[in-house]
Amino acid sequence: MEGLLDELLPVIVSFLPAHDAVRTCVLAKRWRHVWTSAPALRITAVKGFRSADQFNRFVDRLLLQRRQGLCPLESCEFNMVESDFEFDWSLCVEHVYLYSLHSALQCNLQSLSCHFMPTDPTDFAEDLQEPAAPFLSNHIQRLQLSFIRSSLDFSGCPRLLDLQMHECVILADSIVSNSLQYLSMSCCQLYMRHRTSISLPHLVRLDFTDCFGKMPLFESLPSLEKALVRIGEFTGDECDGSGSACCLNENPCWECRFAFEFDADRGRSYLFQGLSRASHLELSASYDHAVCMILTLFS
Repeated sequence: MEGLLDELLPVIVSFLPAHDAVRTCVLAKRWRHVWTSAPALRITAVKGFRSADQFNRFVDRLLLQRRQGLCPLESCEFNMVESDFEFDWSLCVEHVYLYSLHSALQCNLQSLSCHFMPTDPTDFAEDLQEPAAPFLSNHIQRLQLSFIRSSLDFSGCPRLLDLQMHECVILADSIVSNSLQYLSMSCCQLYMRHRTSISLPHLVRLDFTDCFGKMPLFESLPSLEKALVRIGEFTGDECDGSGSACCLNENPCWECRFAFEFDADRGRSYLFQGLSRASHLELSASYDHAVCMILTLFS
């Protein structure tokens, strides 16, 4: 270890969980302040904490130290696995969700990841309280989010390029971002009786797979080059009359009537209007039932 260059020590420490990174300060004199200059933080559970309050205070002090430090923090990861905690995990999740994520963004991160992994994911994200304010950062370029509620308002992140969401609850009328280039949404839950509008002027790549609820409105994606859309088993656009011709004639099911009348009012397809510009498009369904949509591409 003594043979390592001083410049390498912060990089090595950045691969450790945050609580272990801090403990390196007792290894030797040259290690005393190394953790304060690590380019990345990885916040996870640790067996040494006796309560959620103790864990939350550690995270608060850690982020405060990095905000006040001279060395930039490039990335921060919250990896919160319920089975790794020996106390009330939900109190830690609530604190991270409502306070620590915003505090981390104040460190001028380029990349932020937050992965909540509950033992029982049923309704977990739905039960989270929605943050009072959207994310605000002039530096963040990449966001990876799992099992959170989101309003999809990223207007306060003018440099955001990459947004990846997994099993999140999306309660928003539209997604707002003038800079986003890559959007991935997998197994997310959207409105069942309302369509979320997606208009992203600089989006190049879209992955939308196995989400719940109504398909969103792909309104305007003028820069789109590649799209992967897989309609999931629990889509809100599944045809109740699958296997018969009724939904194409005078007696459509409710879902078909909703889809057809919606498209008729707009004069174009809610699915294909934005996707039609993609040079590479993969569209599939992960089940055998019919999906209610109009395939016309014309305005």
